[in-house]
Amino acid sequence: MPNERIQFNLQERFAAPLPEFYRRRIIFWKDEDREFEKDVDELNLEGVKIIKLTGTNNFAVKKLLLHDDLDSNYLIYCPISYTGDEDDWLQDIEYYSETFRADFISMQMEELNIAPSAAMRKTVKLYAKFFDSKERCQKLRRIGRDYQTPLQLHIDIMAVLAGLSEGSAQDVIIAVLAAGLEKETNSVLSNLRKFGSIEAFWQLARKYTGYIEEEDKPLGYFAAHVLLTALSQTMNASVMKGFLYTYKPLCESDKIDRKTFSGDVYELGRRYALTAPETAADFLLPVNLGRELDGTPVKGYAPQDTIRMKVQGGGENYVHGGISLQELVVPVIVFKNLRTTNKNYVEVKNAELKLLSESRKISNLIFSLEFHQRQPVGDKIQPCTYSLYMTDDEGAVISDRQTVIADKTSDNAAARVFRVRFNLKAGTYDKKKVYRLVIANDIDIEEVEFHIDIAFADDFGFDL
Repeated sequence: MPNERIQFNLQERFAAPLPEFYRRRIIFWKDEDREFEKDVDELNLEGVKIIKLTGTNNFAVKKLLLHDDLDSNYLIYCPISYTGDEDDWLQDIEYYSETFRADFISMQMEELNIAPSAAMRKTVKLYAKFFDSKERCQKLRRIGRDYQTPLQLHIDIMAVLAGLSEGSAQDVIIAVLAAGLEKETNSVLSNLRKFGSIEAFWQLARKYTGYIEEEDKPLGYFAAHVLLTALSQTMNASVMKGFLYTYKPLCESDKIDRKTFSGDVYELGRRYALTAPETAADFLLPVNLGRELDGTPVKGYAPQDTIRMKVQGGGENYVHGGISLQELVVPVIVFKNLRTTNKNYVEVKNAELKLLSESRKISNLIFSLEFHQRQPVGDKIQPCTYSLYMTDDEGAVISDRQTVIADKTSDNAAARVFRVRFNLKAGTYDKKKVYRLVIANDIDIEEVEFHIDIAFADDFGFDL
């Protein structure tokens, strides 16, 4: 960075109004890599005394600032790295002084309202290629946030690379899936690889959805996991309704404006409309409801194919409420229960599934356990589906959910063993607390106590 820029920035800092109760300004210039050691001698700051720390003059400088001169402004150039706080004789003065860094990263962090902490600095360095582009920096700046912790910075950088003006982790994930299910041609994943951190994205996906990325897994696995688990919680999905979901962003030709209606519209959804009986609408299918809404006769309209109606808010890719087969059909199973006195009645039991592994200690986020199906499936033993997962001491789920179908018919007990891999959610676990493995079917629940002792480091600062 040009010396003129350093000179200008320092002049601005010393010319700024003093905080309340302060009568002078002391600024410590941190430069552990000694990039600007020669530039210090060229500075000319009016009304400011400049001192270079050498490692042997710390005590003399401390005496100067605390005793000999209590009125002058000082710039203290510090190219020294300390292994511990106790080695820094001037640390108490630094607490009530200011810090300056002249390197490019520090200037960028200041311009983008990023807190000057070690964790934030590490995050900015991770995205060095992202910050190489003025256009990308401007898009990030337009979001207008102050960044105090790494998580939101990660999310907003990913949002910019996904072509979003702003967004949440869920929006980023949806943008990735909307860009296609082929990893090689997915434009958002490509941007994350080139200008971001693909590893940070997959850790973010794990944090919010529980999905564990593996190199050989198709992207469709991730889409299925998200659709069946995470998004069902955020989009108010119901198993008693069908729905339409479109991966790709919708074009304007896929939408119908409210102006298409001539008459009163009582309620408008993306896949339906309730109107006055005399209201007409081009390009929509009329639905004769034959009912009233709070005493008022109503008429229904629905779009054809996968067309949506324009309404405010997000979520246009996921819709229900229309008259397509996917939205209307609900599977129905007819069940006839035989009484125990019926001559055709046979008492049938579920195949039991028991934990076979003996260890009750988990030492890794990814671990495997073995389960034994106690009886072979036969005339009186029916297959049974089990859901397996880990919970904390308050019952909150802390792992992915695995499914085991106990349907083996072999008489050989060794052939009825299941090895199941679990993935714990990233985070901190207390080795003194009790965690539980849940083994559940539609009728019974069994819990097995475990202890978790993992030294886990959050490489990206998501939990700071």
